[in-house]
Amino acid sequence: MKAKLICIALCVLFQFSGNAQTSTGNLVGTWSGTVHGEPMTLTFFHNGLASWQLGTMFNMGKGQLTFNGETQKGSLLFEVEAQQDLLTIDLIMYNPSSGSRFGFPCLAKFTDQNTLQFVVGKFKGERPKDLQNRIILTRKLGLQNE
Repeated sequence: MKAKLICIALCVLFQFSGNAQTSTGNLVGTWSGTVHGEPMTLTFFHNGLASWQLGTMFNMGKGQLTFNGETQKGSLLFEVEAQQDLLTIDLIMYNPSSGSRFGFPCLAKFTDQNTLQFVVGKFKGERPKDLQNRIILTRKLGLQNE
């Protein structure tokens, strides 16, 4: 009886960790959408790096961070945690010269394999509680394995 309970507990544990890995793996790729009329592109790489571009306002990733035309060295990292059908995503800006890390707490949910509801929290603020102010992002097909 004890062996059966342990077996069931392990199966449940592996099922939940598998879902988290699958959700994270499904996130990898390039996603695009529109925010207040501006084009937005968000790319998640297998190695935990990301790039994020919003019109001409900012471009983060690929070793640099550009805000309103001013560029400095830096990286954009992401961390994901699956919670039921939602993903909590932290987009973290890292400045190697100062060692500072700060970012945006986000919330996301897959509508299907190629559509993602995405909400960006305020810079250094609280994570959104729901998907009310969501952006609809669509996967750029052919670029999933970035």
